[in-house]
Amino acid sequence: MFPLQNIDAVKLCLLNEPIYHGKLTPDAVSAKLQNPGDFLVQDGENSSSVLLSIFKDGIRDFLITIEKVEESPRFLVGRRCFASLEELTFNLKSVQCGSEEIRLETAIYRVNDYGRLGAHCFVDLPPRTTMKTMIPLPTIKYKSVLVALKREIIHEEIEEELESLMLLKHKHLVRLEDFAMYPHGSVILRYEMHDSTSLYDTMRKKEFGVGTTLAWVQQAASLAFYLAKKECFYSVLCAQTGTQVCLVWYVVSSVFSLIFGMRSTLTWLIVPICVVVLGVYAIISKRHKYLYPFLIITIVQQLVCVLMATIILLFSLVSFDTMRQIIGHSLDFDAPPSRNVALAVIGGTVAVCLLLSFVHIWQAVVIYRCLEYYEAEYSSLDDFWARGDTTLIESRFDVTDSCHSRPFEVQVR
Repeated sequence: MFPLQNIDAVKLCLLNEPIYHGKLTPDAVSAKLQNPGDFLVQDGENSSSVLLSIFKDGIRDFLITIEKVEESPRFLVGRRCFASLEELTFNLKSVQCGSEEIRLETAIYRVNDYGRLGAHCFVDLPPRTTMKTMIPLPTIKYKSVLVALKREIIHEEIEEELESLMLLKHKHLVRLEDFAMYPHGSVILRYEMHDSTSLYDTMRKKEFGVGTTLAWVQQAASLAFYLAKKECFYSVLCAQTGTQVCLVWYVVSSVFSLIFGMRSTLTWLIVPICVVVLGVYAIISKRHKYLYPFLIITIVQQLVCVLMATIILLFSLVSFDTMRQIIGHSLDFDAPPSRNVALAVIGGTVAVCLLLSFVHIWQAVVIYRCLEYYEAEYSSLDDFWARGDTTLIESRFDVTDSCHSRPFEVQVR
């Protein structure tokens, strides 16, 4: 089970760094920075800066410039240069504010406020661009709320990851409907709203609640990117698809067992019917507990295959002639088959049983991984949904905010 702080709007390369990409409210920053030297990094006013907030007799804000170079962005603090925010937070010891030295003690990571990767922004100009599905963003007369990613955190495989994220569905997972490149180089994301109203439809209205839209941004869970960070995202997709294939295969094998098996096996159809119905419901609803019957029956089938192979092999070694007679009777031969034919039949049967056993082992692993994924997703997202956190994300530098003036240029020691 992964912690809830790993469910963000969009999770990218800054997963383990003490940065809140997006602007926090002054109250939110004050709540996080309690002890002298506590600090965090959050989004700046423009794409070429981030903000370092430190607590010492109040919140102090310092500007960190992002220098754009060909290899990767560099973070400039005074005369010092850092290749990443992680390097900055580990190596930067203090900053100078006039004659006062402020030491950096403890980096505050995203623990209780679901880091803001995937910053929202307010734009005055109507965005005119075409989504990948050829649905144009509307012409908006008033300010609109968009989900945008900074160029500095966009990596080369972002398009592939976003395409994969579009495949995920969950009743509490805000679905990524589409994405497009903004004219200035950023990436715009279009999500479905939690009440099944799309951002596209919301932005077409002349009036819409900013709080509702920002709550929608918060609930845009990026479970896919967490799994991608753990290098298991594509295996999860394979696990879901594999479970569906295994379920279809189980239905087909049950039908063949009915057609070519004994009529007495008709009563055993109750088990496959229950397993299939519960399995289909588990895939549709993504509730892990309904996959347990399918997992159990798969393990039972694997044990039966191993047991059959063992019994056939042992019986053939103990009483080979009797086994020849059984083979001849089963294949409707007039006489027991020759030694070579009997060995071929016995070897083929044992090989098929062992092969099916390995197939069932693989099937059990796939089902269990899918079950694990559903359990983590359903439990975590339900808990996240139940908390109902709709804290608004506002600008740090509101004109009415007298406690936060323009950030200082930083001097480093």
